[in-house]
Amino acid sequence: MNIKPFLAAGLVVATLASGAATLISTIGPLGFSVIAVAVDPDTGNIFLLPEFGAEIEEYAPDGTFIQSVTRPGANSNDFDLDFSLGPMTINGTAVPAGTLLVFNGDDNPEKLFAVDKTNGSILAEVVLDSPSLVGGAHIAGTNDIATVQWTGDDSIIRHDADTGISNGTFLPGPQPFDINYGDVDAAEANGNLFLVSDSQQVLRELTDTGLCVRDVDVSTLGISLMAGVAIDDATGLVYISTRNGNVHLVDTAPPTEPDLDGDGITNDADNCIERANPSQRDDDGDGFGDACDADLSNDCTVNATDLGLFRQAFFSTPASPNWSPAADFNDDDVVNAIDLGVLKQLFFAPPGPSGEGNICFGCGI
Repeated sequence: MNIKPFLAAGLVVATLASGAATLISTIGPLGFSVIAVAVDPDTGNIFLLPEFGAEIEEYAPDGTFIQSVTRPGANSNDFDLDFSLGPMTINGTAVPAGTLLVFNGDDNPEKLFAVDKTNGSILAEVVLDSPSLVGGAHIAGTNDIATVQWTGDDSIIRHDADTGISNGTFLPGPQPFDINYGDVDAAEANGNLFLVSDSQQVLRELTDTGLCVRDVDVSTLGISLMAGVAIDDATGLVYISTRNGNVHLVDTAPPTEPDLDGDGITNDADNCIERANPSQRDDDGDGFGDACDADLSNDCTVNATDLGLFRQAFFSTPASPNWSPAADFNDDDVVNAIDLGVLKQLFFAPPGPSGEGNICFGCGI
């Protein structure tokens, strides 16, 4: 372990607003390209990696240098850091919550490491089924990780952390969203993924299945060349590291919104903004609650095709061979005349509206 003096040029505090984003503070410039950032859930300290750096560096939130530990794997600029959001199993080894995770995309093959944050020793490692990762994150409540790729279609891959094998791939929301340097992190509160790229001027929020929730504009905050992102789950604030040597702390929380339908869920989080649905059931997983989603074919409009699918499920219950829970718009476990009335009200209209990520509409800024 190598202890060295504080390297940061200082802490710059600002309060610049940009839509749903506010710049809280900036550490830097640090004098090196910061390609990875992570927040220690135990201390609130931030861990960074300089591009092709030999050591992972730890800083207090005010920019005070704490220590450095040896980086595992090859010299890399395709690299990320994260902390496990719960217990994990990596290649047969149990890893506790709060363990430092290292994703190295320049290892051949690419690897995930679990590392002792105090001395850099490797606790576990696994080869990843990943072609070109530049970022990675543990998804809360699962043994899965997500990695974001910079080649091909710039996809996000979910892997079983125990085996490293891919168990699903999706695009990072509406295209184009080119990724060169970049990163992904997962929020502990809802599992949503936050995505950055040095060729973008927005921070993109997705569900963990790839439905786009929103784009947060950071262009007017003086943030550019984004290479790393990390969510401080204790505060909900977001750290963004950049290739020009800064680490920015940003509040991306949208303003408090009204609850138009009075179901106890504010519009920004409600998958049926105009129809009360406190259960938020979404049986077809398209980002629209059953109460406002008669689009059974998922083609983003309610039409004769959906009427035909509804007829197939008419008078069915969960015990019926033709049961379709997505056609049970009021969630009373029977598809009947009440549901037919909902379909008629929504005929020739798109599903929703929804404040959540969904399959029909792109990200709003």
